[in-house]
Amino acid sequence: VMTSPVEAYLNISDSVNYTHGIFGLTASSVLSISPTEDELQVAGVTDPLCTVTTTLEDGSSYVLKIGAEYGEEGDTGYIGYLEGTDILWLFDKSSVPWVNMVPEDAMSSMIFGTYIYDISNLTIVTDEGTRSFVCEGDSADNYLVLLDGKEYDRERYSKFYQALISAPAEQIYLDDDSATKRIAAIIIEKNEGSEKESVEFFEADDREVIIRKNGKVSFKTRASYVNKALLPNIKNIDTDAEFITNW
Repeated sequence: VMTSPVEAYLNISDSVNYTHGIFGLTASSVLSISPTEDELQVAGVTDPLCTVTTTLEDGSSYVLKIGAEYGEEGDTGYIGYLEGTDILWLFDKSSVPWVNMVPEDAMSSMIFGTYIYDISNLTIVTDEGTRSFVCEGDSADNYLVLLDGKEYDRERYSKFYQALISAPAEQIYLDDDSATKRIAAIIIEKNEGSEKESVEFFEADDREVIIRKNGKVSFKTRASYVNKALLPNIKNIDTDAEFITNW
């Protein structure tokens, strides 16, 4: 067993070193060098929990397999195997948060997923107060929009919602749930009475914001989106100014 798994990894070959950069992972330690077929099977990589395949522009492809969970409380993770390295690695759980993701989690960079004509209520909460859209109808022909109890231009509401759904999920983020300073919240209720859709933006470090989708930490995006698009667009609801979609 090597005491410096990262150095061992980087010294295998230039191509493997490049792969390490692609995945952006750091192993916590090495479990086995040149594992046998039996060891691979016990490690769970012959029937992996998760497989990540990266294909480059030159057609070369790299495959990372995440197998069995290991460890006890406070020191748990997964066994991993990068095809071509002949090494079993140990990864902390925090290094591979996507292991238990379902395909829908990564299908789209869009945060909001409700079709505009399926919305019955759209509530916006910021430090400056609460705004409430109430919507009736199910198509452009019969859609009626009220803002805080007063009729609101349907086309302008449509443009606002189009700007709203441009909010980017720039990176999947599942780790830190400690953010407490909420900047804004969008709560959507649907016509069919299904569960509400909520999207909340919280202050974070490094000029980013943490996004909680339906109460769960889900994404990060640039703070510039909130400061230059989201908050100004909310203020522009009562004006004739164009809604901002680029920032």
